[in-house]
Amino acid sequence: MKFKLIFLLFNILIFLSFAVVIIMPIMMLGPDYPISLWSTTWYLPALFILIIIAIDSYFFINWRLFSLLEAEKWPELVNFLEGKIYKGGTIRTSYVRILIQSYFVTGNVRKIEPLEQHLREKRPALLKKFALELGMPKVLHKEHNDMVAFFGEFSDQNVPNRKWIRFLHAFGVIMKREHADGREMLLELSREVKEPVLKVLIMYTLDPFRTLDDEVLERVDEMKSEMEARYNRGQLERELDRHKENIAMIVMTPIIRDAIIWLFPEEAATE
Repeated sequence: MKFKLIFLLFNILIFLSFAVVIIMPIMMLGPDYPISLWSTTWYLPALFILIIIAIDSYFFINWRLFSLLEAEKWPELVNFLEGKIYKGGTIRTSYVRILIQSYFVTGNVRKIEPLEQHLREKRPALLKKFALELGMPKVLHKEHNDMVAFFGEFSDQNVPNRKWIRFLHAFGVIMKREHADGREMLLELSREVKEPVLKVLIMYTLDPFRTLDDEVLERVDEMKSEMEARYNRGQLERELDRHKENIAMIVMTPIIRDAIIWLFPEEAATE
């Protein structure tokens, strides 16, 4: 209902604005001046009408999609988008993004894997664009070999959320018990990351190795001092809540919260 109301109000507002532009010169200057004006600038209302037709066409083409989203009919939305992508061959960025989100909402995370393969074959550019999201089933199901292979493929490429991808690649390497390689990756990443939540997660992942590696010990202590000087627990919790568009944060929220408590144990003890 909200979507339909917005569509109706948008059209009413546009046509009222158009009417004002036409009527006001007549009321203020008389009928002769607007006729002279529009005879030389006829292309402006024509362009205006074309823009309205284009915008309304977009709404009508996506009416079903918007209606299902508004009604939160997730299973029907999944079926609709799968039909568009797999059967219709319409692989749009918006369709892929909403389908991935719908898979998470409906608990059909395994369905992301066929989508990954389909994009790999049909739209490799979108595979790169959604690399973080497409790799999350491997994280959720603790498929460490697949994590390393998948995120390693994109860790050196110019992709969105690249630092998170590099972290998950290193995390997978550590989970495979290739500790030395994983530590080196995380140490390198720790010197580049500015995002506080990811920095805390890197520290927390490195901390078990501080007794085995002097470089890790020095780096973790240095990062802890930096973070304690700039943030408190509440600020980091708000940072976590503010970035709900990052699927890696959502999936790893329990570990991130443990890391924040680890960084500020005194604040946790007072609760």
